Amino acid sequence: MIRLIVIAFAGLFMAAPCLAKTYSLNELMEIGLKNSKQIKAVEEERTKLNAQIREYYGKALPSIDLSANYQYAFAQYSAFTSGGSGGSGGASFSGIVSQYQGTEPGAYALAQGVDMAFAQFADFSKYIKDQTATVSLSLKQTLFAQGKVSIGLKIAKLGRENLETRRQSVTDSTRATIAKMFYAALLTKKSEVVLGESVALNKDIYKFSVLRFQVGKTNELDTLMACMNYERSVMDHKNLETAKKVQYLVLIKQTEIPETFETFDIEGEFPIENYFLSFDQAQPKLLDKNSMLVQLKRLGSIQDYLVKFAYTDFLPVAFCGASIGKMSQFNADDDITWYDDKKVYAGVSWNLFNGFQNSQKIVQAKSDRDNFKNTQRIVTDGLEIGLRNACEALANSRDNVVSAQAMVNFAERAYTVAKKGYENGLQTMTEYQNAELGLKNAKLGLHRAQFAYYSAVIDVKLLINEL
Repeated sequence: MIRLIVIAFAGLFMAAPCLAKTYSLNELMEIGLKNSKQIKAVEEERTKLNAQIREYYGKALPSIDLSANYQYAFAQYSAFTSGGSGGSGGASFSGIVSQYQGTEPGAYALAQGVDMAFAQFADFSKYIKDQTATVSLSLKQTLFAQGKVSIGLKIAKLGRENLETRRQSVTDSTRATIAKMFYAALLTKKSEVVLGESVALNKDIYKFSVLRFQVGKTNELDTLMACMNYERSVMDHKNLETAKKVQYLVLIKQTEIPETFETFDIEGEFPIENYFLSFDQAQPKLLDKNSMLVQLKRLGSIQDYLVKFAYTDFLPVAFCGASIGKMSQFNADDDITWYDDKKVYAGVSWNLFNGFQNSQKIVQAKSDRDNFKNTQRIVTDGLEIGLRNACEALANSRDNVVSAQAMVNFAERAYTVAKKGYENGLQTMTEYQNAELGLKNAKLGLHRAQFAYYSAVIDVKLLINEL
């Protein structure tokens, strides 16, 4: 008895690691949205755009600069010396005049007077300093920047609104992708159950056929056919197990959930939803609410603003500013004395001609706007075609679900009749197997129809932004 208990506990511990955690669609949706790389990329773009908007606001604020400069002049020209700042005069005027004989005494006296005046500045070079140091704090404010700041802020605002719409669009697209993958995995899981039942039924048919053959109630051909059908059902079941593994791994990869195929499973049913929308009903919603078209409308407004932005180059720029600081000029052997340096200023800059560059910028901006409108029409036409196909698929798959459910009901009744008839010798084994095959195919067809229908529902809702 104790040995049996030990074996039982050992079996539990060995089986525990193989237990798979089961996830619902809502759980996978929550995890998938949290781990979505696309949503994270949009979040990073939003951070960047907010920084760009703050940068544009900063352009309307004054700029404050602190500067410190030092300058050393190796040689400077001076009109009061003989050229460089290091010179000490040159030839005197009286000496030059005395070289000419017959010079009037008055001219010589005048030359001496000039020499005496310059003698007051015996060496003017000492007033020319070869080193200059300045420290200043300046403020500059743009009063009118051609209207570029206001237009830039309007463009940035539209860009931020577009980014929010894009984030919602990426979120909806991610949800749609996860939902489709979930129902694709659910389809393989339910189909695996159906094929598993088919394996069990074909196995029972084969065993029963062997017994009937042994008592002479059937022939060898029927027994061989039963064996062949059983092996085929086993092979189909294995193939579907592989398909199920692929779908599970795809779903794990999409949601980035920390699971493996062995530790992962899903639970749920195809939703019972009687949803229908014709193309005529859906088209106005597409044009009004589709996230891509909403973004394109805002981008069209941005193109209009870019044309206005190009026109601003013809406007002037007005600015003002002020600075306070200290300045000193000195030679190597001088004491450094600082003097105040304060000033205010205002000005206007207006470009009158730059080789028609501004006009060509306007032509380019208008051309970009026209090209964008063509692109917008192309995208709209493509979305309308996609919506029409989605609505047709929705209507077709909706009818297919009804038909598939009816086929399952008929197939179940046919299988029950064939089974009883075969057991009582009223039906052949071929008829019995055909009934079993019909039931299997009807169940598989119902699951496929349900998957196609709900996929079409997702496609339509995603296009009209009602997911």
